[in-house]
Amino acid sequence: MTAERDVKKVVKTQFVPKKQRGDILQVNAAKVTAVGLFVTHRGQRCGVWQFGSRLHEALAADGRIEWYYVECADFQEFQTAAVATKPDVILANFHPSTMPWAAEGLRADGAVSFSVFHEASRASIAALQNRPFDILLCPDPTLIANDPGILAVPRFMPTPVKQLPPVPSVFTVGSFGFGTPGKGFEKLCALVNAQCNDARIRINIPPHDYPTIVSPEEITKIVDACRAAVTRPGIELDITHNFLDEPGLLDFLATNSINAFLYDDAPGRGISSCTDYALAAGRPIAVTRTSMFRHLSGVNPSICVEDRSLAAIAESGTNALEHYRETYAAAAAGAAWNSAILGALATRRMSRGVPDGRGFNKLLDDRSRAAYSGPLEDLRRLAPDMLERKIERANIQQAFALDAARRLAERFVAPRVLAIGSFEDTAVASLKALGYQIVEVDPQVDGRDLEEFYRDPSAGSEFDIVLCVSVLEHVPDDEAFVRQAAALLAPDGIAIFTVDFSERYPETGLRPAADQRLYTQHDLQSRLMGLLPDCALIDPPTWSDGAEDFEYEGCHYAFATWVFTRLPAEIMRYAESLKRELGGPPWKTLLAGEQLLYERRLAALEDALGVEVQRTERLTSSNTALENALGVELRRIERLRMDLRMDDSPRALRAVLPLARVIRSLMNLGRSSPPPGS
Repeated sequence: MTAERDVKKVVKTQFVPKKQRGDILQVNAAKVTAVGLFVTHRGQRCGVWQFGSRLHEALAADGRIEWYYVECADFQEFQTAAVATKPDVILANFHPSTMPWAAEGLRADGAVSFSVFHEASRASIAALQNRPFDILLCPDPTLIANDPGILAVPRFMPTPVKQLPPVPSVFTVGSFGFGTPGKGFEKLCALVNAQCNDARIRINIPPHDYPTIVSPEEITKIVDACRAAVTRPGIELDITHNFLDEPGLLDFLATNSINAFLYDDAPGRGISSCTDYALAAGRPIAVTRTSMFRHLSGVNPSICVEDRSLAAIAESGTNALEHYRETYAAAAAGAAWNSAILGALATRRMSRGVPDGRGFNKLLDDRSRAAYSGPLEDLRRLAPDMLERKIERANIQQAFALDAARRLAERFVAPRVLAIGSFEDTAVASLKALGYQIVEVDPQVDGRDLEEFYRDPSAGSEFDIVLCVSVLEHVPDDEAFVRQAAALLAPDGIAIFTVDFSERYPETGLRPAADQRLYTQHDLQSRLMGLLPDCALIDPPTWSDGAEDFEYEGCHYAFATWVFTRLPAEIMRYAESLKRELGGPPWKTLLAGEQLLYERRLAALEDALGVEVQRTERLTSSNTALENALGVELRRIERLRMDLRMDDSPRALRAVLPLARVIRSLMNLGRSSPPPGS
């Protein structure tokens, strides 16, 4: 033990930079819950290195994880540090261009490997082909991911400038950054030239540690373009190339009236760190409406140059930025990152602590039937009569649900539980026998199905546990069903489903008569989870590890578990745009369906009315013709009457009788009677 302690002491001395010793590493032993090894590359003139340096300081200050810091040039140096520190957590400040030797991941006995994902975005996550690290930490608070291996964490900024210098007498616009393409320095010069008569532009473009990333020739092109964009004599352009350390960079930014970053849009890129420094400098910030500043898109009033002039943004001050300065402060952000890491460790421990040690998202085969013998016995004890009516090999679903509900309910204070399709469900009956209070939704229990319950104004997003065992495969519209069930979850609430499962179903089409479908990995992980932008799987799924060992009505399939959690409220707000892409929340989908049905009914009624109008028009036309013919005949009758008065001979009578028969026929066809005496 003495030798091991000496090694750790050496690690602190050798691997932690001098500026990071002292108070940061005087951790409270009673507070420490894990040991972490922070791994980065060597070279300070690099944005990735600077990010890592600031991140380590923020993490270490929190104190819940005892962090060791090491700069490595190859895998061997990392292994030396890992042997010396014996970490529970490895966090790599990984970027392919700066740590190519770590592209296959960093592993150590008993440690969970994390990596910073610098270029995190929805597109880049979707494009990931492999995962060399267990969990990716994405410094993008707007990121929404259904994958439990992807965690969104806040940005973090350096220690803010304590005493701001006076605002410059001449309107001064500052910017900085390495000379990589798309930074928009020349656009900034052109914008100031267009909006100002008198101003000063200050841009710092330092050299990069890797000339292959930023060549001197590229920097020269940028400088020439900037100078060409300034044509007004009252505008001064000052471009420097000295590398500024963190205090120097903050001083540079604090002495400007406003700091502006006019990046080109770059879909798929991560958030730029330049605004982290600008926030710490305490001056107003102006940006372009690009995905690289998406975390600031909600600032109101707007700080986008597409909306307002630089002078107007500067005049508004920094009040609208205070929330971001507080959230991204080192102490708050470091605590949030450590919480995400510790939460991931706790979830992994919880997943491995279930009876079969295989987590919450899996296939329930004979391994589970053996491991869940305790919960199966609980079902026999708590709901014996009901269990007698069930298929024995299918009871593993209820055993899993009973065990999962009891474990996960411990995460909540006074958890609210909703059981969907609870009729004759032994897991629900057992939970009720154990004293759990459960709201049940089932046509044979409370007379309502899920949609009727969801439409009830008293039903809100308030349930901590939603339980739905062996129901989903019987539902005609499973997508609407899942969206409504998820919408009833409270933030951080958990849904527990079991479904009939077979990867062979798309080819065979074989399913029990009562099932609408069997499920596949694609259904659970992509199709259905894709409908829930504010939810994520509770742990990595293992649906490919298991046997389809249940047979019913000549069909071979398995029982799969599907357990997901609704995201915390502060993250859910960023899922609203994704919800709109899906047509809005479920109530809007129902409303849209009702509107469509109403429009179709209205169109049908209008069509029917049109038919009746046409029929009426035809009848009216026919009646008019009959009335005209009747008028003609009446006039003939009148002439005959006159003839009869003048000549009452039989000849006249013979002429009248055929005409009378014609008139009688016309009278039967017409709607009106002839005048009296006709």
